[in-house]
Amino acid sequence: MERQEVKSSQIKSIGYDSTNRQMDVEFKPGSVYRYDNIDQETFDAFLSAESKGKFFGATIKNNPAKYPFLKIKEPDRKPGGSLIMVNGNVEVSWDGAVALCKGCGGKIGWGFTKNGKRMPFDIVDNKSHFATCPNAASFKKAPEDKAAS
Repeated sequence: MERQEVKSSQIKSIGYDSTNRQMDVEFKPGSVYRYDNIDQETFDAFLSAESKGKFFGATIKNNPAKYPFLKIKEPDRKPGGSLIMVNGNVEVSWDGAVALCKGCGGKIGWGFTKNGKRMPFDIVDNKSHFATCPNAASFKKAPEDKAAS
């Protein structure tokens, strides 16, 4: 399926197969997921959304029963960057790009661990930004209610 690049901090490209109602989403740094049951209207809304990440999260990612998915490509482990140590014991690959934390405005880098997980870190001292951001709690997912299961 042919994908087109989009302007987004999280998503690199998206493609659509109207015959099979499937959509491919390529994330940065390269993992690709295929989503089923995507109608043309949903794809068009995603493509024209001002914030691709917000639309994707609210409409597609949070509805796995409606839009089942399959990972069809693993992320690039070393996105053209150098290996650094975060917290002195976690090796991550970093491409040198600097971003601003949405919680505190601090300068951070996004590294990728050996298993492809994204990890924000402070670029000055290579500490995990999960540990140093004063607003980190606002990004944590609420634990599932075990009693309701």
